[in-house]
Amino acid sequence: MPGKQMAIDADLNAGMINQEQAKKRRELISAEADFYGSMDGASKFVRGDAIAAILIIIINLIGGLIVGVFQHGMSLSSAAHTYTLLSIGDGLVAQIPSLVISIAAGLLVSRGSDDAEMGHLVSRQLFYDNRYGLLVTAIILGITGIIPGMPHWAFLLYALLTGSIWYVLQRSKVREAEQVSATTAAEAPAVVEEPIDARVLKRVEPIGLAIGYQLIPLMQKDGELQKRLNLLRRRISESAGFVLPAIHVTDDLTLRPGGYRIEIHGIGEAHGEVHADQLLAIPSGSDTPPISGSRTTDPVYGATAFWIARERADDAELLGYTVLDAATVVTTHLHEVLQKHLADIFGLKQTQELLDVVARRNEKLLDSVIPRIVTAPKLTKVLRDLVREQVSLRDITAILESLAEDGKENLPTEQLVEMIRSRLGRQIVTDLLPGRDRGAPLQAAVMSPEMDSVLQTAIQTAAAAGTAPTLEPSVLLHLTQAVRQAVTQMEGQSMRPVILVRDAIRHALSGWLRSAGIVVPVLGFAEVPGEIQVKSAVEIR
Repeated sequence: MPGKQMAIDADLNAGMINQEQAKKRRELISAEADFYGSMDGASKFVRGDAIAAILIIIINLIGGLIVGVFQHGMSLSSAAHTYTLLSIGDGLVAQIPSLVISIAAGLLVSRGSDDAEMGHLVSRQLFYDNRYGLLVTAIILGITGIIPGMPHWAFLLYALLTGSIWYVLQRSKVREAEQVSATTAAEAPAVVEEPIDARVLKRVEPIGLAIGYQLIPLMQKDGELQKRLNLLRRRISESAGFVLPAIHVTDDLTLRPGGYRIEIHGIGEAHGEVHADQLLAIPSGSDTPPISGSRTTDPVYGATAFWIARERADDAELLGYTVLDAATVVTTHLHEVLQKHLADIFGLKQTQELLDVVARRNEKLLDSVIPRIVTAPKLTKVLRDLVREQVSLRDITAILESLAEDGKENLPTEQLVEMIRSRLGRQIVTDLLPGRDRGAPLQAAVMSPEMDSVLQTAIQTAAAAGTAPTLEPSVLLHLTQAVRQAVTQMEGQSMRPVILVRDAIRHALSGWLRSAGIVVPVLGFAEVPGEIQVKSAVEIR
């Protein structure tokens, strides 16, 4: 009943019905509730009638035995035979009214909410909708009619009558179907369309991990891979500043037994193969002594590695190898893919979750930003751009305060991003320092004056023309090669690659590098706090 009331309210709110129609529907529901309440009480009398009939049979049996033995002088066996037959016959006759009443009550209670009258509903279900009911009845009557000792003609006559009714009804159904088919064929071309339930459509998950059957035990309760995936999701969520969607793990028989595939929004972004019963030994350098094992390629970084038996783990570590189990390899690979595609995963749902957190703490701040400065979809785009540039959203309050203080309606997304980055400069730079130690210097690659001038000219030319900044293919190729060389040089010196440029070219340079597949933080000078010491690690020429 509550579900029906909610359905009426939903139809009324959607404008599908008016107040008068809603009132009539509520009256029907009220009448239906009263009816079933009355039937609940009546069913107790039906049950009592059946119980009373059974008690009467028992009383007749006991009373008959007493009368036969003590009043008529019959033996116990003779009295039991005589009065048992009489009691059973009388009991069957007494049970017929109870049976009819029970059937009638059952039909009334279980008729559902069909709008048809009860008589029409029963006749339709017995004769028209029931395809073989009459045929089965006719067969049973016919078999009963040929049993010795039974009234043959009566049962055979009813069997013939029932079978004839079934045959006539079947012929009428066939004629109706032929007429409908002819009418449909004349009105429109034939279309074969099998109804498909939308639930059979495969749901596209934001993060998917398909595994071969050998890796299934690792995902069972308390499995090593299950634990590591939960820990990975928590760590990335804390680092990125938003709740990462659940990692949807499925088994895929099309994969090799130890294979796996990482999917982002249903698209396979990476794949690999591991051995659940072995360990992966990765050499620390080119001078690492060789080790016996199955030679392979590290699926994460593409380095040469070896699959070794678990009992050889200590020997491999003594030789300078990094030893990883299968769960660690899969988790590390997934971590690299997620870090690369965090912006693709971030969406309106994640934005709403962050806004819900702010609403519980500072509802006025939220009201001053949405929708006065930006709408929720535009804020999602701004936050996605920040995530794409590896900026954590954990201080969402500061982000909204920046929009509330300095933001204006209809500002381009690019300007909003730069404004927020300037506000979060201390956080951005601290996250890039070694060990997040603010006493450590910021090691960064800087642009040479010649390269800086080329980029500045391209940006100014595009701004004058009102177009997006672009570079000549040759210039872009030279830039990307120089940046890759600088990144390699910094990584070789155990430094985290960071590029520091003038604020005017920061956003454009970041976009050019991402389009070339280079994921590296690009900072503007204004984003670096004054107390942070900056050291030039390499110059990009």
